[in-house]
Amino acid sequence: MATLEKIRNRMGVLVAVVIGLALLAFVLGDLFRGGGSAIRGDRYEIAEIGGTSISYQNFQKEVEELVEINKISQNQSALDADTREQLRQQVWERIIREHVMNEEYEELGIGVSSQELWDMVQGENIHPMIQRIFTNPETGEVNNMQIIRFLKSYNQDPTGRQRTYWLYLEDQMIRERKFTKFSNLINKSLYLTSSESNQLAELNARNVDFNYVLQRFNSIADSMVEVDESELKDYYDNHEQHYKQSASRDLEYVTFSIEPTEKDIKGAREYIVNSIEDFKNARETAEFVNLNSDISFDDTYYKKEELSDSIADFMFSADIGDTYGPYREEGAFKLSKLTDVKYLPDSVKARHILIQPNRRQRNIQNAKNLADSLEQELEQGADFGQLAQQYSDDQNTAQDGGNLGWIQEGDMVEAITDTAFFAQPGEIKLVQSQYGFHLLEVTERGRETKKVQVATLARNIEPSSETYQQVYSRASRFAGELRSYESFTEAIQENDLTKKMANNVQINSSSIPGLEDARNIIRAAYDTKENKLITNDNGDPIFEIGDNFVVGFVTEIRKKGIAPFEQVKNDIRVNVMENKKAEKIKSQFNENMQNAGSLEEVSDQMNLRIMEANDVNYSTYRIPGAGSEPKIVGAAMELEENQLSYPIQGENGVYLIQVTNTTESQSTNPSIVKQRELQRMQRMAPSEVFTALREAADIKDKRYKFY
Repeated sequence: MATLEKIRNRMGVLVAVVIGLALLAFVLGDLFRGGGSAIRGDRYEIAEIGGTSISYQNFQKEVEELVEINKISQNQSALDADTREQLRQQVWERIIREHVMNEEYEELGIGVSSQELWDMVQGENIHPMIQRIFTNPETGEVNNMQIIRFLKSYNQDPTGRQRTYWLYLEDQMIRERKFTKFSNLINKSLYLTSSESNQLAELNARNVDFNYVLQRFNSIADSMVEVDESELKDYYDNHEQHYKQSASRDLEYVTFSIEPTEKDIKGAREYIVNSIEDFKNARETAEFVNLNSDISFDDTYYKKEELSDSIADFMFSADIGDTYGPYREEGAFKLSKLTDVKYLPDSVKARHILIQPNRRQRNIQNAKNLADSLEQELEQGADFGQLAQQYSDDQNTAQDGGNLGWIQEGDMVEAITDTAFFAQPGEIKLVQSQYGFHLLEVTERGRETKKVQVATLARNIEPSSETYQQVYSRASRFAGELRSYESFTEAIQENDLTKKMANNVQINSSSIPGLEDARNIIRAAYDTKENKLITNDNGDPIFEIGDNFVVGFVTEIRKKGIAPFEQVKNDIRVNVMENKKAEKIKSQFNENMQNAGSLEEVSDQMNLRIMEANDVNYSTYRIPGAGSEPKIVGAAMELEENQLSYPIQGENGVYLIQVTNTTESQSTNPSIVKQRELQRMQRMAPSEVFTALREAADIKDKRYKFY
C-alpha cells in the first residue's frame, strides 16, 4: 500500500511536469514557426516608417476604403486588378507622407481648424475639389444650396456611401491644407542675395559660340590600357555613393506555353457544328444562348458599322431567324442568328424627374410610392416641368424642367438609354437605376435607322484539361531534373527551350519581360538564395502565370544600400579605363598643342573634325554632335574670346574648345532674374524637403510579403 501511495503522489507531479513541458514546446514551436512573431510582433507588419510599425490589417483597411471611394466616384460595382494596384500605391504614398510629415506639423504647430474647413466647404475660399463636384456645368458657378442640401442629408444615406465619400473629401482637404502651410513656411525661408542675383544675371546674359574637337574614348583600344585590382578598389572607395542601389533580383527562367492543340481547336468547332440545328430551332434563343454559349446573350440593337465584318453584310440582308456560321472570330467558333430588326433613332431628346431614396428622409419604398404617384399625375395631364422643379433630386436639370437635352446611346446609364430609345414621344416611363427612380419622357426622336439584334452562340478555343495536364507534366519533368544552376542551363539546351532573363526586378514589381502578372514568382524570388531554384511556400518550382507554366532561378541578389565591390566591378572597370584613356588623350592634345597655336592646327595634326556650338549659355546642357556635356559648357562660359582651352574630359571623350564669339544681353535685369530664380526654388523646395525627410525616415517596405 505504501508503494502504491508513493506512485499516486508522484504521478501528480509527473503529470504536471509533462503538461508544463508540452505547453513550453507549444509556445516555443509557435515562436519558431512564426518567425518569432510572439517576440517581434512583426508577422503582420507591412512596413516600418521612422520606427513606427504599420500593420497589414490597417494598411488593407485604408486600401479597401479607397477602393470604395473609387467605386462611388466612378459609379462602378467592381474595380480591375490594375486599378486596385494603383490604389494600393496611392495608400502607400499617403501613409508615408502622413508618418513623415505629422511630426513636422506638430513641431511647427500646423493644423486645420474647423473654421478653416468650413471656409473650404461653404465660405469664400471653396476648395477646388468641392468646386468640381458642386459646380453647375451650365452656369460654371458653385451651387451653394446644393452643398448645403448634401451636408444636411449625407448622414441619412442608408448605405453609408455618401458619408464615407464625404469624410474622405474632408480628410484630403485637411492633408492638402497642412502641406500647403508647410510649403509656405519653407518658401518664406528662401532668399537670394543681391550678389547672387547679380552673378546669375551675368551668367544668363552671356552667350558664346565655340568650336571644338573631340577625341572619343573608343579611339584607344581597351587592350592598350592596363587596370589592376588595387586601382579598381581605390576608385570604389572614393566613389561609394555613386553605387547606391535598391533591392533587386536577376532571374533566368523558361516558359511552357499552355496553348490549345489541334485537338482542342477541332473540339471547339465540333461543338458548334453539333449545335447548329438546336440553335436554329430554339424557341427561346436568349435562354438557349445563356445556357450553352461561352458569351451571354446580347440584347443590344446595332447599326451595320457596329457589327463585326464577319456578319455585318449577312445580318443586314437576312430574314429574322436566319443563321450564319460556323465561323471563327476572336478566339472562338461562333454561330449567329438574326433575332430582331427595328428602326430606332440615333438620338433622342428627353427629360426626367429623379426620385432618390436617400434624399429628404426617404427610404426605397417611400421613393417608389412617390414616383408612382407622380406617374399617375403626369398621365392625368400634370405639367412635367413644374413637377420636375418641385420634386426632382437632379438639381442640374430640375430648374430646367428636367431637360436632359439630346442624348445618344452610351451617354447615360444603361437603364435610361434602354428605355429612351424604344419609347415614343409623350410616353411616360418609370425607370429604376442605381441613382433612384426616374420618370422619363422622350420629347423628340432623331433620324431613325435600321438596327438589328443578333444572338451569338460561341465556343472559346481554349486548352482542354488534357492539354493543361500535358504541359504541366512537361514543366514538371523539366523541373525534376534541376539540381543546380548548371543543370538548369544544361536542361534548357537538352530540351531545346529558350532561356529568358529579367534583370533588376524590384521588390514590388508586378511584371517581368513577357509575363504581365508575375507577382507570385517575384515574391518567391525574394525568398530564394542566389543561384537557387525559385519555389513557392509549398516547395513547388512550377508557377502558373497567365497562359504559361514558369520555372526559374535567381542568378543575382542585390541588397539595398551600397553595392558590393564585386557586384559593380565591371562598371568600375569601365570608368577607370575611361579615366586612363582620358589621360592618354590629354597627353596627345598637350603634345600637339606645343607645336600648334590654334584649334585648326591641332585638328589637322590629330586628324579631328572641328565642330560648332552656337548660342550656348549658362542654362545649356547639350552641345551639337556630342549630347549632354555640362562640364564642357561650363568651361566655355569661362573662356575669353579666341582663347584655346586646356584638354577637358567630358562624358564622351576629351575636348579641346575655342570660343569664337561672345555676346552680352542688355535685357537681363538682376531683379527679374532674382524673382525667376526664387520662383524656381519655391517650386522645388517643398518636394525636396519632403524627399529628404522621407529618406531620413528609414522606411522598411515589406509589402512584397502580402501582395
